[in-house]
Amino acid sequence: MSFGNALGSIICNTAFISAIPMIVAPGIVDKNALKNPTRFFYIAFFVYAIFAYGFGEFNRVAGIVLVLIFVIYIIVILRARRARPYEEDLSSQESPEGVSNTSAGESEHRVPLRDVLTIIASGAVIAFASNLLVDNGVIIARKFNVPESVIGITIIALGTSLPELTTAITSLVKGHGNLSIGNIIGADFMNLVSVTGIAALLNPFRVPTEKMVMGINSSFVIDIPFALFAVTLLCVPSIITGKTKRWQGVLLLVSYIIFVIYQYMN
Repeated sequence: MSFGNALGSIICNTAFISAIPMIVAPGIVDKNALKNPTRFFYIAFFVYAIFAYGFGEFNRVAGIVLVLIFVIYIIVILRARRARPYEEDLSSQESPEGVSNTSAGESEHRVPLRDVLTIIASGAVIAFASNLLVDNGVIIARKFNVPESVIGITIIALGTSLPELTTAITSLVKGHGNLSIGNIIGADFMNLVSVTGIAALLNPFRVPTEKMVMGINSSFVIDIPFALFAVTLLCVPSIITGKTKRWQGVLLLVSYIIFVIYQYMN
């Protein structure tokens, strides 16, 4: 279930959710903002593939390596942020007339108790909902004799990708459809390094062998390659041209529909 959820979320985010803004409103993307997350995704995916294909399992060593990649990524992002001029910070401390507005700046940095409580409550709701999602996913799998990995890579993956879907729809409504792309590739990277990494640290697991294609593990010939294909189709043309194209969205969406249909074929 954990394997299917992490990989399925990447597939759902990239081939389904990112396809919506590209089909409805293709446009310009920030190439520079996509480069770092994309580079780190491919690094993480290479490590992921080594453990999947080479060992057939994600042990605690895999978990440590993946979490370390996440830590390095955070360090790189923070250093990049510090290297930028603090123009926005300085402007926030001045009024339109150029008069110092220190008190306003300080108030902006003060975190209201309400916000802290909201975060805590939201985390509790997410934890509760996650338990419901996983428990009922297992029940559905057993009821209809569907492999747990298939439920994880489709239904549960879609459920855990709802925040990205909300972001995509909100961005479209506000006329910024391509803002969601950076959010999606970031979420894909997080699914590889943090979700898979932490799951492997807590309880190592093997690559599922429940679904086979001509005697070969479906995870090896369909699921993992399709995740790589979807991310490549989303990111590479967008970084090269600085734009998203409608054909990208159509191809991703059609591919995702075929992928889901395949998962439920005997």
